[in-house]
Amino acid sequence: MEWAVFSLAARASWVIREMAAIRPGEQVLVAADYASDFSVVEALTAAAAAAGAETTVAVMPPRPHAGAPASRVMWHAANGADVVICPSTTVLHFTREIRQALTEKRIRLVSISIGRDEMLHGAGSADPQEVRSLTQRVYDVLAPARELRITSANGTAFSCSVEGRLPNLSIGRADEPGRIGTFPFGEVPHAPIERTAEGTVVFDGPMHTVGHLSEPVRYEVRAGRVVEVAGGDEAELLRGLIETTENADVIGEVSVGTNPAARPDGDVQEAKKRLGCVHIAVGDATGLRGLTWSPLHIDGVIRRPTVWADDTLVVEDGALAL
Repeated sequence: MEWAVFSLAARASWVIREMAAIRPGEQVLVAADYASDFSVVEALTAAAAAAGAETTVAVMPPRPHAGAPASRVMWHAANGADVVICPSTTVLHFTREIRQALTEKRIRLVSISIGRDEMLHGAGSADPQEVRSLTQRVYDVLAPARELRITSANGTAFSCSVEGRLPNLSIGRADEPGRIGTFPFGEVPHAPIERTAEGTVVFDGPMHTVGHLSEPVRYEVRAGRVVEVAGGDEAELLRGLIETTENADVIGEVSVGTNPAARPDGDVQEAKKRLGCVHIAVGDATGLRGLTWSPLHIDGVIRRPTVWADDTLVVEDGALAL
């Protein structure tokens, strides 16, 4: 057996047993799309079957961006499952249909929008206990905060209120009804209080939908909404999505990465988890205790930010300061 195949099988087994805590007899849906890495799909399916689950694989056309509705067949399949494993190329837990299955049917969900390389290397190879410890350390500072302030050498000068709203804790667990776990994991995401985000955001890392940038993308933010998008060709595409999609101009997420093994130049799903990185998203915030729904959620990475939570320095020039 090729070593990478053996390693992928072992990693998939860890996801199924440790993250999702799948039990014999459970109904498991592996939700993929035509562009998924099918070596990952097969490994997850085999691992779920080995855990004693009755496993169904459904494959739909790729969605154009995170938050875009799942197919009707996929939606109904998710509602019939106990656990949904998502090796799809766009994250599905920001879709209204999957959110409904989480809240009403209390499914458990693991999101794995990466390929075999990311499963085995970089963030996917991190020590889970180290990542959980770092994530808890950052969470303990952000949870009681009233305001977040983010700056960077390339021009970011952004602030928002988070007073009275708890962040999420991304520690790779989907072992209780209604819970979401992402792989790789390691971040503390926050939904800003509506209409409080202000300032300039300059992305120099990868972004959902457009991938790696030919030049930085700049958002100007006023009263919680993006009022200007500037940059290269990628900015033009993003501007079109933001201007034509309901609530896609809303700042829906601010998150601090906590995974020391994540590669800063990897896919956005990996780069945004890197310890000391920040990603900021426009669009849907309902998955993070926010009030704004949108059929779109686009993350963008700031590689070397400085982050303050009230008067506490959390990250300085991309390095954890706690």
